[in-house]
Amino acid sequence: MGRRQRHLGLDRLPLSNRGRTVDVFQTGASYRTGQADADPEVLRGVKGALGIRSILAAPIQTDGACRGVFEVTCAQPDRFAVEDLRFIESVARWVARRASPTWTACSCSNSRVRSPTVVNKVFC
Repeated sequence: MGRRQRHLGLDRLPLSNRGRTVDVFQTGASYRTGQADADPEVLRGVKGALGIRSILAAPIQTDGACRGVFEVTCAQPDRFAVEDLRFIESVARWVARRASPTWTACSCSNSRVRSPTVVNKVFC
C-alpha cells in the first residue's frame, strides 16, 4: 500500500486538499474511524484508490505548532480501538520529542517558504 500511496502522490498532502489528515494537522485533534469509506471528509483517493477503511491519525506537535501527522491505516474496516489511538498519540509525542531539535534547526536555517504538507506513511 505504501508504494501505491507514493505513486498516487498521496504520501504528501497539500493543506489545500483538505481531508481528515489535514484536519488533524490544522486542529491538533486526533482522528479515528473504522468506516473511512462512509466519511465524506476522507479524500476520495485515500478510500477509493488505496482502499483504506480504518484510520488512526495523531498530530506531531512541537513548540506549540503542529509539524506533521502520524497516521496508521488499514484496508480492514473497524480495525482499530480507542486504545490503539491512545498508543498512536503516544508515538506521535515521542516522535515530536526526538525530532524537535531537527525541526528547530531546519526552520532557523531555511529562508525559503515552502508549501506546507502533511506526510503520512504507516500501514497495517
